[in-house]
Amino acid sequence: MRIIKQAYPLVTITGTKGKTTTVRLLDYVYRNLGFNTLRVDTDGHFVNEKKKSDYFYSRKYWGIVPNNCPGRYLFELDNKPLKNSKKLVCLLEAALGSSSSIGLGYFRHDIGVLTNIYRDHITNVRIKNKNDIYKAKSFIFKALRKKGTFIYNSSDKYIVKKINKENITQKKIAVGYHCNNLKKFLNEGNYFFEINTETKELVFHSNRQAIRLVNLQSIPFTFDGVFEPNLFNVSFVYAILYAEMGEKYFFRKIKAITKTLQKYTVDQEGGRMVFVEKDRYKIIVDFAHELESFKQIALLARNISKNRVIGVLRIDPSRINKDILSTAKQIGKYYDFIYIYDKVDGEKMKESIGVAEGKKRGIGETAELFAQYLEKFGYQQYKVVVKESKAFKEAVKNVQEGDVIIYIGDGFNHQKTLKTAQGA
Repeated sequence: MRIIKQAYPLVTITGTKGKTTTVRLLDYVYRNLGFNTLRVDTDGHFVNEKKKSDYFYSRKYWGIVPNNCPGRYLFELDNKPLKNSKKLVCLLEAALGSSSSIGLGYFRHDIGVLTNIYRDHITNVRIKNKNDIYKAKSFIFKALRKKGTFIYNSSDKYIVKKINKENITQKKIAVGYHCNNLKKFLNEGNYFFEINTETKELVFHSNRQAIRLVNLQSIPFTFDGVFEPNLFNVSFVYAILYAEMGEKYFFRKIKAITKTLQKYTVDQEGGRMVFVEKDRYKIIVDFAHELESFKQIALLARNISKNRVIGVLRIDPSRINKDILSTAKQIGKYYDFIYIYDKVDGEKMKESIGVAEGKKRGIGETAELFAQYLEKFGYQQYKVVVKESKAFKEAVKNVQEGDVIIYIGDGFNHQKTLKTAQGA
């Protein structure tokens, strides 16, 4: 087997949330700057935005999703138009499974990005707590080249606590609202991309200077600076570009980068944060699957709603009872009414794929458990409708003028979910 010598920047992004969005944003910027790109994300692998294989192909022929072992797609570097390209970058999303025996599919990356760590994918099998998630995600700095750069969320207190105990010798870039011991951090040769909470400006800090880069509100994708996840996704893009391009080239291109990001619009086929405008109401289509994402989307919906925020939600059946309970305890304050469906509906699945609490969950079991926990905390504005399509139809049937419906798809087929929303 011929081994391709790495002569290209390799950027790998992991974390609980923001991986796919950040890698797509980054791809968009690089292509607009004249680069050839290889991208791997949840939906498949892409060369210069052209889809070469999808989620279903990966599951059929490898038995895993595309963002597990993403390096297996590097064979594209031996094909045109990437072969011998002088302006090339590889952008990989790496999911939790890349920490298992299947690995990353390559040895080292130049830039590793850790977006955040939330309580997710905890099944009490391989992943039993947040510490297990962190250990699984630690490939992001352990697989760094000696001269690589580690970029992380400095507003995620859990990440900061864990990172401070690691002996990471490579250059670090913190991204967030604040950075502990900033002066010491910068004097060690590191950098900080500060999201200013008052002005919504992104400010670059080094041990020599502080420079205002952009008002994040000027980038439509941040929804006037009110949608926190996208504030971070955009800020990560600036930090990655700085690390990969180098300071001189980055600042020479800063205006072009910002103008490009200001033109970015959500991929309608991508399944994330797609807005569907109706005469009397709005729909936000997404496939969030844990509490923080449910909360952040609801906060955005509240900001644009003229009436109620309605949820069409599901809880992943592989979640342990403790996490379902925690979601039920907090979610009520963000939604005026919730229609709960179940991924295990008797048609798509007759039992859960993953194991929770030592067993597989049956038809409607997760939805009913979530409803019981909502009742436990005094939230009664819900209805269980096991089948996804019927739950969404029920929400549309009872919609009021000015409502925003948050429609969380099952994650199996983004296009089908979007088509359902558009046909409402």
